[in-house]
Amino acid sequence: MVKLNELGEVEWDKTLGGNRSDQARVLLQTEDGGYVIAGTSYSGINGDKTGAGKGLGDIWILKYTGHL
Repeated sequence: MVKLNELGEVEWDKTLGGNRSDQARVLLQTEDGGYVIAGTSYSGINGDKTGAGKGLGDIWILKYTGHL
């Protein structure tokens, strides 16, 4: 994820996921200024993933505060 300001300058960037194909499908900003990200994950336990996969592709839903 990369957050840009109104001038197109990078405010922050963050990579989330594991070592396989993890894909964000939906990104929504929340009232508290954070984000909810929903997508699919094909990674096992590694990187930001703390749980093993349960199938070929798992649904992954995150709440990110946007603070680095």
